[in-house]
Amino acid sequence: MTQEPSSRKPLFISVRARLVIGLTLLFSIVFIGGFLVVYQFASDRAMDRLAEDLRVLLEGTARGIDGDAFDLVAQFGEPNEAGYSDDPRFWIIVDWLASIKAVDNRTGIYTIALSDSLGEYVLIASAAARTEPDDPETARFQQPLGYAPGDAPDFDALFNGETNEWLLLEPYQDDFGYWISGYETIKNAAGEPVGVLGIDYRAEYVFSVQRQILDAALPSFLIGFAVFFIVVYLISIPITRPVTALTVAAERIGEGDYSTPLPKASRLVSDEFSILADVFRVMVGKVQGREVELRKQVEELKIEIDEAKARAQVSEIVDTDFFASLQEKAKHIRNRKADPPPVRSSQDAETQPRSEG
Repeated sequence: MTQEPSSRKPLFISVRARLVIGLTLLFSIVFIGGFLVVYQFASDRAMDRLAEDLRVLLEGTARGIDGDAFDLVAQFGEPNEAGYSDDPRFWIIVDWLASIKAVDNRTGIYTIALSDSLGEYVLIASAAARTEPDDPETARFQQPLGYAPGDAPDFDALFNGETNEWLLLEPYQDDFGYWISGYETIKNAAGEPVGVLGIDYRAEYVFSVQRQILDAALPSFLIGFAVFFIVVYLISIPITRPVTALTVAAERIGEGDYSTPLPKASRLVSDEFSILADVFRVMVGKVQGREVELRKQVEELKIEIDEAKARAQVSEIVDTDFFASLQEKAKHIRNRKADPPPVRSSQDAETQPRSEG
């Protein structure tokens, strides 16, 4: 069983529309791809800059801390009523950390030690002890951090001397914002690790760079898209005009109007459209010639058919018994007219009875 072709017409999309849509979509893909490359590159560069700043800050701050004094404060210092220490060495460390924070306010600086008495890591001093001493969020002297050796392998590696530096460069968030962190060992005069310097560095710089790229990319994309769309549309007009003209001419020729002018090719430049127009012009000439010849043949065939019909109709009449009888009678009449009537004598005339008048 053959399936009947669907009567539903396909959706018509002009060549110009396809050209404009295709090129603008290509532009969008290229722009978005370029934007993602620039976005990732800028983000990586911003993060690299933060990481480098953090690394330099860690090394410089760690060198300014007396490791032996820090070890004594961490092991033998006692917290006072305010939660800090009355040991002068404690405040020397605090003032040094506060001076670093004053240079770069994006930092949170603190020091960590391993408390032998508590058996866990504790906070010793921080810059906030000088800048925000009354803030309840400011960590106090020997405040436990909540994890012991074995709970934090990276801290263990710092305190064991397996590494001197540990950077957390994946931004994380807390109640105060986004941060990256770095840790550097604090060593005594013998070069042994006695503590760890920690610096939390604000990561908003990375996000500000990303926001700047996004803020600049959106209007750039919209303006570029609009300009590109207009340019492509204007360029598509001379490109698709021959196709449109050829389509209109083909429709008229299909209706039998062979006088429709076809688009002419440029004398200077030739392309596929001009070649197509030339081929179409030759094809139309051949089709027109064949149509004229076909009409002539049809007229001749029509005359022959009419003659055949006439002969058939005559044959139908001639071949009947009635026509044969008529022919016989006509022949008899012709024969009678051809033979002269006999001459009658006077005697025969007298004997002939007179007809009653």
